[in-house]
Amino acid sequence: MNEKKLIPVIEHHMEDAKNQKLEYVKLFLVFVAITLVSIFVSIVNNSSYVEDLNDVELFISMFMGVFFVTFALFKIINLPNFVSGFMMYDIIAKKSRAYAKAYPVIQLFLGCAMFIFATNPIVHFLAALVSFIALVGVYIKIQAKEKIHCACLGNVIKMPLTTVSAFEDGIMFVLAAYMFLAMI
Repeated sequence: MNEKKLIPVIEHHMEDAKNQKLEYVKLFLVFVAITLVSIFVSIVNNSSYVEDLNDVELFISMFMGVFFVTFALFKIINLPNFVSGFMMYDIIAKKSRAYAKAYPVIQLFLGCAMFIFATNPIVHFLAALVSFIALVGVYIKIQAKEKIHCACLGNVIKMPLTTVSAFEDGIMFVLAAYMFLAMI
C-alpha cells in the first residue's frame, strides 16, 4: 500500500479512536450523575418509609431506581432504533417485537418501583430476572464474538455491545439478586 492510500486509513482509525473515547466520557458522566442522584435520594429517603433498610441497601435500591429510569429514558428517546438493535441480541426480543418495545417501559416501571417499594423483595426479584435474561443474550453474542452496537443507550451513546450491555445487565442482576436475598 502506498503512502497516499495509507494516510486516510490512519486518519480514519484515529478519528474512530477519538470518537470512542468521547463515548466513554459520556458514559462515565452518566454513571457519575446516576451515582450522585442516588446518593442524594438515599439521604432524602433515609428518614422516611425505608427504615427497614440499612444505608447500603437503601443506596443500592435508589441506585437501581435511578439507573433503570435513566437507561429506560435513553431507550425511549429513539425507540425504533432501540427495538431493532435489541432484537439482534436479546433472547426474548428475538422472538417478540412486542417485548422489545415493552422493555424500556419494564425498566421504567422497575426503576419507579425501586423508589416506591424499596423493601419489597418481589420488585428486586423481577429486576434480577429481567436483568439476567438480558445478560444471557449479551453473553451469547460476546461468546460468538459478534460485533453489535449496544442498543441499551439508544443513539445517545454509541458503544459496542460488550462494553455497556454486559455491565448494565450484570451490575443490575448482581445488585437486584443481593437485595432480593437480603430481604427474604
